[in-house]
Amino acid sequence: MLKKIFVLGCLVSMLAACGGERNSNSPADTVANTTPTPSPSSAPVAAATDDDTDGATTQSPEPVSTGVPTSAPTAAPIASPTAVPTSTPTVVPTSTPTPSPTPTPTTLKSAYRLLLQTTFGPVQSDLDRVMAIGAAAWVDEQLAKPSAYDSTADAHQTHLERTISITQHAEPDISWFGSSGVFNKEERAFAVAAYQMAAWWENAIGLHPTHTSHGSDQLRQRVAYALSQLLVVSTSESPLNKRAEGIAYYYDLLARHAFGNYRTLLGEMARSPAMGIYLSHQGNRKADAQAGTRPDENFAREIMQLFTVGLYALNRDGT
Repeated sequence: MLKKIFVLGCLVSMLAACGGERNSNSPADTVANTTPTPSPSSAPVAAATDDDTDGATTQSPEPVSTGVPTSAPTAAPIASPTAVPTSTPTVVPTSTPTPSPTPTPTTLKSAYRLLLQTTFGPVQSDLDRVMAIGAAAWVDEQLAKPSAYDSTADAHQTHLERTISITQHAEPDISWFGSSGVFNKEERAFAVAAYQMAAWWENAIGLHPTHTSHGSDQLRQRVAYALSQLLVVSTSESPLNKRAEGIAYYYDLLARHAFGNYRTLLGEMARSPAMGIYLSHQGNRKADAQAGTRPDENFAREIMQLFTVGLYALNRDGT
């Protein structure tokens, strides 16, 4: 009985698999449409064993569909990519430039006080200028003014150049350069001291009718004068009393470095002939133990005591 059922099942399967034209209304077509297609995962029916004695061999049956549709494999959910938070750039606030404060108008009294301190005396044109542009702008203007030390080819003469010019103009009959070619080397005239002072007044005060550039740099000349009261030389020391051109050259040194570095000025001052004569370190010699001599320390004392650190160490607040 089992054998018959098996054979019948095989026939039905074979008929379903066979090709050929069929009536769309045939029962076979209906079966083909309703019977689910066996899937590879369908379990085969166990092979039937021929228990008859007619010597029939065992056949491997075709797999039979169980009629239960195989569930499709569940697709693994695709993880949505995690959104990386984008860092928002920090907005740096743009600093609004602080407008420059409107300069306070300089009064006549303030302008007068400023010019008393920075020039050899106020004149109306300077007062008008300070009140027009302000104190700070006037100082900047003075710092930028051309001087006699910018060029040797212009009409703005140094103190030494003006001393020589006045001397030759006052006493044209004297050969001031002589055979040596050095001014006043042979004459060694006392009168040159007076001509040097005339040149100082003209260059410091200005107001010359034709040499209009002389004295135009009032701030430089006033600073040079202040330095001359600290780093002192004088015609009272021989031979400067007969070689006043050396004093004129020394004053040029102060005026040239008036707006510069004080350490540089000290070096120039220490090597100048006028200071070497005045503080007696010109031709100074080192100590000689056999002769029992020591160097002249006058300039060394002055440069520490008067020109730089002073006698006492001070605190930062000046006490």
